[in-house]
Amino acid sequence: MNIGLQELASLAEKIGAIFDCHGLRYHLTGGVVASHYGEFRNTQDVDIVVDMDACNDRKSLFLELQNEFYIDQRAFDEAIRMKSMFQVLDMNTMLRADIYTDSLLPGRFDRVVHTEIADGISLPISSPEDAILSKLH
Repeated sequence: MNIGLQELASLAEKIGAIFDCHGLRYHLTGGVVASHYGEFRNTQDVDIVVDMDACNDRKSLFLELQNEFYIDQRAFDEAIRMKSMFQVLDMNTMLRADIYTDSLLPGRFDRVVHTEIADGISLPISSPEDAILSKLH
């Protein structure tokens, strides 16, 4: 199944709206960002890095994500504790997002670029340099 950039951008926008409501900094990374900066890369999900250290109400965040997506409570809690990744699945579109709860690159959130990644969808994405460094890491 080929998933288009527009569909993945819409998924990221939906997740980003929830993060915005909680005042959390986030940005896209991975295949969607690589496609934006270079040639289209076939990817099956969207990768998002979120600053979970700034989250004051993790229970509320989980419940809001659960209202929109399939999400596992244990995976969510473990990802925050271990500073790793959890997944959400949009039950309407069956599209998946990998949510990384920690940035491997110091200062990464300060270098985010806001750009239109698909028709009518503007989101924060990794800087070109951070996109390359994250792939090397």
